[in-house]
Amino acid sequence: MEGGSIKIKRLDKINEHKLLEIARVIAEYTFPGMNILLYGDLGTGKTTFTKGFIRSYLGDEEINVTSPTFALVRIYENSVKIYHADLYRLSDPEEIPYVGLFDDSDGIYLIEWPERLEYYMPDEYLKIQLYYNENIEYRDIEISYVGEKYEKTFEKIKEELQ
Repeated sequence: MEGGSIKIKRLDKINEHKLLEIARVIAEYTFPGMNILLYGDLGTGKTTFTKGFIRSYLGDEEINVTSPTFALVRIYENSVKIYHADLYRLSDPEEIPYVGLFDDSDGIYLIEWPERLEYYMPDEYLKIQLYYNENIEYRDIEISYVGEKYEKTFEKIKEELQ
């Protein structure tokens, strides 16, 4: 069920502080097994969003969160593990099984450059699309979802971001 193609929450002209606040709100409503796919050009804020999300979810503002561009996946240990994947350097989707993506059915997955997943794309997910705003200091963001199990979470996020 493609719920995300109908229900979209769009916020325009957000700064870094607001992006981190959006990440905090989403972290608050995250559930085990959640897939969060982060789309956007280089420099639009995918890693900044992830940093805010992980720090909020773990309750640790000092944790070092960097893009796992060369390692492809970085794991943050918690009662529910968080998998931060940056697939920018992935040369072939056949590498996906070897990096362990989606092996942990309870894990939370934050995936930058998910278009490189191709046929490994999860059936259900929350989609975060980041765009450059005409003012380079700001970004625009669209939040949508695919899959029934994401509908309640999406509605809570949407309500909180009013």
